[in-house]
Amino acid sequence: MLTRIAQAAQQRGVHLSSVVVLVPYAQLMAQAREQWAAHFADGFMPRFETTRNWATALGAEPASHTGFRLDVACDALTGRSLLETAGFGSQADAMLGLMLEMAQQLSGLVAAVAPAERAQWAVAARSLLDAPLAGDALRLESAAARVALEWVLATESPTDVLFGDGVHNATPMLVALEGFHPDPLAASLLAHWDEGGLSIPLDDVFSAVASNAPDQRVALHQALDAEDEAQRAAACVMRHLSLGQVPVALAATDRALTRRVVALLVGEGVPVKDENGWTLSTTRAAAQIMLILRAAAWHASSDDVLDWLKHLPADTVPALPQLERWLRGLGTRQWMQARRNEPQTQPEVVALCAQVDVWRSGFKGSRTLTEWLLVLRAQLQQTGLWESLNADQAGARVLAELRLLDGLEADLQGLGGSDRRMTLAQFTNWANEVMEAGRFRPDSDSDAPVIVLPMPQLLARAFAALVLPGCDEKRMLAAPEPPGTWTRAQREALGLPTREALEHAQRAAWRQAVRMPHVDILWRTSDEGGEPLLASPLVLALELDAGGAKGRMIACRATCP
Repeated sequence: MLTRIAQAAQQRGVHLSSVVVLVPYAQLMAQAREQWAAHFADGFMPRFETTRNWATALGAEPASHTGFRLDVACDALTGRSLLETAGFGSQADAMLGLMLEMAQQLSGLVAAVAPAERAQWAVAARSLLDAPLAGDALRLESAAARVALEWVLATESPTDVLFGDGVHNATPMLVALEGFHPDPLAASLLAHWDEGGLSIPLDDVFSAVASNAPDQRVALHQALDAEDEAQRAAACVMRHLSLGQVPVALAATDRALTRRVVALLVGEGVPVKDENGWTLSTTRAAAQIMLILRAAAWHASSDDVLDWLKHLPADTVPALPQLERWLRGLGTRQWMQARRNEPQTQPEVVALCAQVDVWRSGFKGSRTLTEWLLVLRAQLQQTGLWESLNADQAGARVLAELRLLDGLEADLQGLGGSDRRMTLAQFTNWANEVMEAGRFRPDSDSDAPVIVLPMPQLLARAFAALVLPGCDEKRMLAAPEPPGTWTRAQREALGLPTREALEHAQRAAWRQAVRMPHVDILWRTSDEGGEPLLASPLVLALELDAGGAKGRMIACRATCP
């Protein structure tokens, strides 16, 4: 692949330092530079970039205050304002999440259209979304799609700078390395570069390399349940490490399963680099924030309040055990109702109840978003959680995403709807949406022997072994469902991924994965509640094909790692 780029540049008379190579995901940039330096130690090197990284380096401006910013903290605020302006104020709560999802999917498509051609594309897209639909739910979906479309069309994409004449003139040759999923923006840029563009499908390159590889071994492990699967996966990783088969890739196919395997490895002292991370809302820090907001609601239950208090430092609520005993004995579900029956013979419980109500009283009424953030920040500081959240990697990320750190609330000022007052329930929904959209990737050693990453990002990566858990019929689908609520006609016309395209990409990623030198594939035979599970159709097909692999691959069912 690298030789092909060098030869193409030489044939075209282009100096390598003026060549830009677009990679399908950011982790490939550093690896490509290292491999180029190893192969061409004495020569010049092209620039290896992602489209977003390249645009940022060229000084691309962020979206305006009313634009779609791919930042849920800001977009949820602006989106609600747009829905209200469009006359959907009473349905905004129901429509906002769907509209944000649609805007995110449409933004990539709009960015892939050259700015000079965007107006014409917009006419066709509007006509496609204007088709009348029957039923209230479908009408709301259609309205959300139309508002989302107009929003992203009114937003100048940061990558528009790549279509400028100056960038084109300074980059006589553009190479796009294709991953499993088509990149509409890269394809559009290649068309813009015309004869100066070159596309290289990485799947084809590395399939040819794998066909000449020595014998491989693929071991199939059938586990009883989730915990058994996690234990076996961790044991597989440990075995590869003991045999010197490093680095080991751990494919992130299921969030809960992957986190359990990583926890087992870390418990054994194995350094792990997590390139995938996990949803911010699943961290303990995010749970603490949501506990506070649920306990602050006027209709909070006694259990809500107790759950919140149990996450506070012990010296902040020393009478918590007595409070819990009193509430359990009282048997009253609602906190406010329990407060009417205070145990006068237990002054420490009465005092704690009064303190709890002082903390909760700050969350009454309606406020602007920045005012709510100040209230939440003050409560975290008063209850002793602020320091512990700041000291924790995930906690610090939660504080930053919610704009709770000093000065970050300025990001929200001036946005459409920033002066709009919201209730506690609406603020809680905003916080939940922000943390659902955020990702947390813990700091780790770049030289860690175990790397966690999504299966499609195994492409073009050099691993000695792969452990692939979660390969049951429920988690490893041969044909994943396309995201969103778009109709098939809309997907095909707009260029959104179809079920067939996702199936093609999934099968291609699977083929590349099982070509690793040493592969362990694991699945469970029962899920939560004892529901029986079969292996993924991809696993069953692999077993059928193993006999015809002509010695290149040996598939065997292993009873233990």
